[in-house]
Amino acid sequence: LTIYDLVPGQMEQALIERQIDIGITYIPVPMPELDYLKVTSIEMGIFAKSRRFKKTPFKDIPFVIPVNPLLGSPTKVQGLDGWPDHKVKRKIQYKVSLLESAMEICRQGLAAAHLPKFIIPLHNNHTLAENHLTPLPFPPNFKKQFQDVYVIKRKSDLKDQSFLKICNLLKDLK
Repeated sequence: LTIYDLVPGQMEQALIERQIDIGITYIPVPMPELDYLKVTSIEMGIFAKSRRFKKTPFKDIPFVIPVNPLLGSPTKVQGLDGWPDHKVKRKIQYKVSLLESAMEICRQGLAAAHLPKFIIPLHNNHTLAENHLTPLPFPPNFKKQFQDVYVIKRKSDLKDQSFLKICNLLKDLK
């Protein structure tokens, strides 16, 4: 098993070029050669080190965001973290290429991040209490954020056992 961390667009191209067999994304870049199967929806949240930024106005909270912009997505979302920048601006302090780097900046208490909610209990179960991440409220008039999760395959490929197993495992994420 080889796992690649590809950004949307690159993932779809790697599927078309047969460099990978299955893609998993929450920001699909539609291409006619591919099938996209929505398997679940995950809740997103704003997270920071415990007790950091609790009394800080939203406009003053420093954020860590993905460095790679999104290209070709049918939504107006421009970042890999799914934040709707076209609706609510954030104070961007740091840009990183890895999720783990973003979480480390959060653990250090330097910034907050927009992350999938299911990751936080996994993170907190494996770190000291002083490094736990906790939720921050969304800005006023901001709805809860959810990201649909898709499994992508080539249209020419059948839905084999591996594909179906991955779909079923992803359905358990919440």
